Amino acid sequence: MHRRYYIVALALALGLIFFAPAGIRRSDAMPVFAQAYGLDCKVCHTMVPALNAYGRYVQRSMYGALDPEQYKGTFPFWIGEQVNYDSTSDSPKAQFGNLAAHYVGVYPAWTSHVQQWIMQNNDTGGPFDTGWVSYNNLFKQSGHIVIGKMPTPGPSFLSMWFDIAGFNPPAMTIGEHAELVGANRWGAKFNYSNTKMVGEAGYYGSTGDLNGATDWSNNNDKGVAYHLAFGNATKPVVGGIVGNFGSFPLAEGGVDRYGVFGAYIQADPGGIFPGALVYWQNGNDGNPTASGVGAHSNGYTAELFAPVIAHKDDIMVSVRREMTNDGLGTITQYGYANLSVKIYKYLRAYGQITSTSGSTPTYQYMLWWTTPLVGKGMPGPLSQYNQMNARR
Repeated sequence: MHRRYYIVALALALGLIFFAPAGIRRSDAMPVFAQAYGLDCKVCHTMVPALNAYGRYVQRSMYGALDPEQYKGTFPFWIGEQVNYDSTSDSPKAQFGNLAAHYVGVYPAWTSHVQQWIMQNNDTGGPFDTGWVSYNNLFKQSGHIVIGKMPTPGPSFLSMWFDIAGFNPPAMTIGEHAELVGANRWGAKFNYSNTKMVGEAGYYGSTGDLNGATDWSNNNDKGVAYHLAFGNATKPVVGGIVGNFGSFPLAEGGVDRYGVFGAYIQADPGGIFPGALVYWQNGNDGNPTASGVGAHSNGYTAELFAPVIAHKDDIMVSVRREMTNDGLGTITQYGYANLSVKIYKYLRAYGQITSTSGSTPTYQYMLWWTTPLVGKGMPGPLSQYNQMNARR
């Protein structure tokens, strides 16, 4: 009889894992960090997964800003599950099969992050999303050498944001290739960061699965990406530049050599003031298609976001406007309105209304649930965070 109850309990637990919600971006909020340090998610996030000033500092340090001693005793694996709905999708409009497993390592000399999709878009055996290792003992722990599959150098909002839709200008398609600003790619980079700035640059290739780690053939887009930004870990404003220079093999022969340059400024919400984000991008392609005609592309993003209740991250609203011009005659305007709600500690809901030029408005929603697998970790203050805020 008891065995039957255990089976029923296990089935219910698996059902909750499978049908409750999860990962919003390829690089997600880390519930094991909140567990290990005994802190609320708002220490690093304005609204999960969007990062605030301190969260951006932790991210750009490749987690090297965290105290490995505090992380001891924490089980480093966690899972996330999400339910997606899109009014424009073919049947089924709601997708329950989006389950990802993560590993995060924080050690004295190195850190790492791995994400593997177990199911994605209702299909089993999802792609290898993220897998990097960072050596952090250079230049008094301000220098980092990172290797693996990772987001290319760029602002945090490209990989960690609360809107359902990703940003259009950085992923704009020009002829036969995407710009790949902030995309997950195999490669290596050097990163120098401290509490006030970050400078990073690396060489990148394939966006593919595990086989992309060794595929450096001429069939892949390859190039250099860089990012330079200034923003104090205790101040709400950050600004910087980002770029990508690559060469892409065309389907009918030849190569398109292209360059992308972007600049941005971001301010976190505070008091009566909303948060704001402005991103501008310009690109130049010498040969984006087999026709051999060059293209000068551009695009922008402008967004305002604010909590419904000041100083609370339980409910966040945002409005966003974007434009992309591929330089080949296609100009597209986008508009988004988003609502993000914290239901409880690791469960959140996101809703969006989307307007695209030439189309009727559509709507999307997502439920996201993440959880550490076992253990309570070692609660305690994050000393560096407290020390910095004590000096404010």
